[in-house]
Amino acid sequence: MAGDLREIDMTKATNMDGKKIRLVGDDGKGYWMEKEDLASVVGGLIGTATTKKNGLISSTLYSELKLSFSSGSGDSGGSSKMYKAFSFSNNTVFFALITSATIDKTPAVYSIVGRAFNNNAELKITNINGVSEGEKTRYFYKKNTDGNFDFYIYLIRSDKYVIFSQICYGRGYVGTSGEEVSINTDDKIEIQTT
Repeated sequence: MAGDLREIDMTKATNMDGKKIRLVGDDGKGYWMEKEDLASVVGGLIGTATTKKNGLISSTLYSELKLSFSSGSGDSGGSSKMYKAFSFSNNTVFFALITSATIDKTPAVYSIVGRAFNNNAELKITNINGVSEGEKTRYFYKKNTDGNFDFYIYLIRSDKYVIFSQICYGRGYVGTSGEEVSINTDDKIEIQTT
C-alpha cells in the first residue's frame, strides 16, 4: 500500500464512513478489508443466539415486532379492506397476538397459532380477553402458487384497526407483506375464531 503507515501513526476513527478498514496483521504488516467482509467475519465470530448464549438471531427464530392494518382514518371515512398480512412456508410453526379495535369499543385480543406440514395448514385464532367483535374482522388463508400459504385479514367495518404483535416462528419461513389486495373471499379458507 502506498504511503504505508505504522499503527501508532494512524488516527483513530470514530465512525465507519469509509468503504475499507485498515488492519495490522500478526506479522506487523498493514492490510485492508472491505467493510462488508469485516461484518461477515465479526458475525461469524459472534455466532447464533441460543437459550444458553447471546449472539445474532437466526432467520428461523426471527420475530416481526408489529404489523398494523387500518380500514379508515377515524370515526368514518374509510371502507372495507383486505390485506395479505404474511406468508408462511411448509414446515412452519408460528404464533402471534392480534389486537383488533374500533374507536368506539374495547379492543379484542386474540392469539393465533398456526402450522403448515405436508402441504396442509392448520390455524387457530382464540379470543383471549372475551371482547366480542361480531363480523367486524375476518381471517383467511390460502395456498399460493409457490406452494406456500398466505394469511389474509378482512376489515369489514370502515373504522377498524388491527395490530399483529410478534409473529414468532421456530421453523420454516414467515414473510410479512402488509399488502392491500382486492376483496375476494371465494378462493380462501376462513379461519373461525373461538
